[in-house]
Amino acid sequence: MGVRVTPNCDSINSITISAATGIQFLADVAFGGGIYMVIWSDARAGSGYQIYAARVTPAGSVLDPSGIQIGPATASYQYFPSIVYDGTRFFSVWGYYLSPYAVTGRFINTNGTPYGDTIQLAAASTYVYGTRLAYSGSNYLVSWMEYGGANLLKGLIVSTSGTPIGSPFTIADTVMYMSSGLRWDGGKYLVTYCRASGGYYQVFGRYYDVAGSPVGAPFNISNTPYNCYYADFVPGNGRFLNLWSEYRSTYDIYGNVDFLIDVEEGADNGRQTDLKLRTSIVQNSIEIIGAGDRQIRIYDRTGRLLGSTNNGCFNCTGLESGVYFVKASTGEQFKVIKVK
Repeated sequence: MGVRVTPNCDSINSITISAATGIQFLADVAFGGGIYMVIWSDARAGSGYQIYAARVTPAGSVLDPSGIQIGPATASYQYFPSIVYDGTRFFSVWGYYLSPYAVTGRFINTNGTPYGDTIQLAAASTYVYGTRLAYSGSNYLVSWMEYGGANLLKGLIVSTSGTPIGSPFTIADTVMYMSSGLRWDGGKYLVTYCRASGGYYQVFGRYYDVAGSPVGAPFNISNTPYNCYYADFVPGNGRFLNLWSEYRSTYDIYGNVDFLIDVEEGADNGRQTDLKLRTSIVQNSIEIIGAGDRQIRIYDRTGRLLGSTNNGCFNCTGLESGVYFVKASTGEQFKVIKVK
C-alpha cells in the first residue's frame, strides 16, 4: 500500500468543503486574489436547489465551512454553476431548471461577500443545462443548453459590469445535453459540444471573437466510429487537451492534443519564423506569406499528404470542410480550417 505525499512528505488527504444536509453537487472552481472560490448546487433547504460557494486557501483550509449563499433563497432548481476570476472579483452564472427558466449571474468579492444582486442575463424557453462561462479580459461569454425540442446551445456576451451585450445567439442545435466546453484561448473564445454526425455523436468546436461573432465554420474535434459524450478541454502551451467519454463496449475516457489556431505551431529550432498564414480560416486557397521557394506541404488530420504549395499558395477548393495542417521543410507548422 502507499499514500500520496507533498514534497515536504505531508500526506495528501481529502478535505470537506461542504457537508451540509441534503445533496451538494455540480461543483466548479476558479482561483484569484490568492484563494480558490468553489461554487455548487445545494439542496440543504429541503426544497429545490440553491447556489452556494466557499473559499479555500492554497493550503487547503476551508474559510467558509457553512457555505455562502449566492443564489436566491427560493424554492427553485438552480443548476450548473460556473465561475471565473476577472482580476478583481469572481463572476458566477447558473441556470434554472424550473419555470421561469433563465440564466442568472452574480459577482462575488474575494472576501466571500456577494457583490450586488443577482442578474438575469437571459430568459430561456425550457430547462437550462450545462451553463458555462469564460472571460476574455474585456468581457464574458456565457453558454448554456436549452433542453427540449431543438436542444439548442446558446451564447451571450456579457460586459464586466454584468450587462448583456446584444441578444442571445444560437451556437448549435440538436446538441447532446450537459456536454459542452467553453474557454478563452488568448485570442478567441472556443465552444465545444456534441452532436450526431455520420450515425454517431462526435465532439465539435467553433470559435467566436470577443464580440460574439463566429470565426469560421464548426469543425470536428473527435472523429471516431463510436459515440462521444461529455466533452471538455483546456488550453496550454499553444495546444488544447480535449477530453470526452467514448462508448465502445463500455464508457472510457479518450482525448487528443490539438493546436490552437493563429499561433505558430513549433519551429523545431526555436527561432522566430518569417512564415505567416494569410488567414487560418480558408475557403479557396491556403496562402503562406514569406514562403519563397521553400517546400511547404499540406496534410489532412490523418497525416495523409495532399500536396505542396506553389509560390506559397495551395488550391483547396476541392477539399472538404475541416481541419488541415501546413508544414514547412524548415520545421514550422500551422493549422487551418477549410470552410465552404
